[in-house]
Amino acid sequence: MATLWAEDTHAVINLGKGHPNPRLLPLQAVNDAYSNASVAPDAAVTLLQYGRMQGNPDLCASIARWTAESCDNRPNLPSADDIVITTGSGPALSLIMQLFTNPGDTILVDSPGYFLAYYSFEDCRVKPIPVPTDAHGLDVDRVEALLKEGVRPSMVYTVPIANNPTAADMSEERKEKLVQLAREYKFKIAADEVYQFLKFGTSKVPKSLFEYDDPSDPVVFSINSFSKLLGPGMRLGWLTAHKPFISRILDCGALHSGGGFNPLTSAVVLQLFNNGFMDEHIALLRREYGASCVALCKAVEEHLVPALKPDEKLQYHTPRGGFFCFITLPERYDADKLLVQCKENGVSFFVGKHFSPAKDSFKSSVRLCFAWLEIDALVEGVRRLGKTVKEFS
Repeated sequence: MATLWAEDTHAVINLGKGHPNPRLLPLQAVNDAYSNASVAPDAAVTLLQYGRMQGNPDLCASIARWTAESCDNRPNLPSADDIVITTGSGPALSLIMQLFTNPGDTILVDSPGYFLAYYSFEDCRVKPIPVPTDAHGLDVDRVEALLKEGVRPSMVYTVPIANNPTAADMSEERKEKLVQLAREYKFKIAADEVYQFLKFGTSKVPKSLFEYDDPSDPVVFSINSFSKLLGPGMRLGWLTAHKPFISRILDCGALHSGGGFNPLTSAVVLQLFNNGFMDEHIALLRREYGASCVALCKAVEEHLVPALKPDEKLQYHTPRGGFFCFITLPERYDADKLLVQCKENGVSFFVGKHFSPAKDSFKSSVRLCFAWLEIDALVEGVRRLGKTVKEFS
């Protein structure tokens, strides 16, 4: 395959596409799970009738139990009562924004951060203010400084685990401080934690921001999804929060009108928990994506770093989970112009400026995804990127 990629110079290798690897989408397991779920005596009602507003109770219990097992039964983990089934992380964020912010509100967001969340912010007519991130995640000291300057956000939105795009993990000290600030200054936190269970190697499952929350005075919503664990087409996820927030969510119009989200897929995923597939599959994903990440970073060191001038350096965090690597080139590289030349050389990436509300930021940065492609294509793509960087003018 490496030879095939090298010869096919007309095929553009897309290093920007942030999708799961098609080879790792578990179609047969999902098909078998559906077959098993559909022969249960009450299958017609369980799969096709309006569902319980909080979601399939057995699935909520399975998620809570699996989380506890994955996290070594540490304290402050969610119970089934703290979980609402959703149709994925994006819809969950939209629901939170709709119910817990008002038009004209200010919110604070990672910069760089997950740019597709901006559509939810636009829908709810809130104003995002970018807050810098570094190797330890959101700069919570900067959040505190903004608060002391008089900024009064109703929400902080952050991807604290394997951040998209930087791959940074928020430190435990920052998580604890952010929750304390939220309680002191009366704002809420929407933590997009879809990569929590996709850490590489022997890494422990990182703590959710939910684990720092106080059930008597909650400030945290934790958003998770099966899109990265099984496949985006499942359109299933879960939201974790304490009772006051859960009660408000269950009183929303969408659930009153339509019942619980996606009962059919919930029944399928429940089967995958019950038969042990989830643990096996996530272990596979961690191995596969971990190997792809190592290959990408090695290719960056072998092909991209040497393409720079001797006095130039690039910056990136080595990912320990997730899907992405965010690379900042020297300032003379305009990523938009570089992308045009890269496509001529058969490779593409995602331009960094899209990852902040401040559009004049990250103009020399690129996001690469190591999940979508096989290793041979990743390496060849980075080789082509390095070639283009060397030729860039």
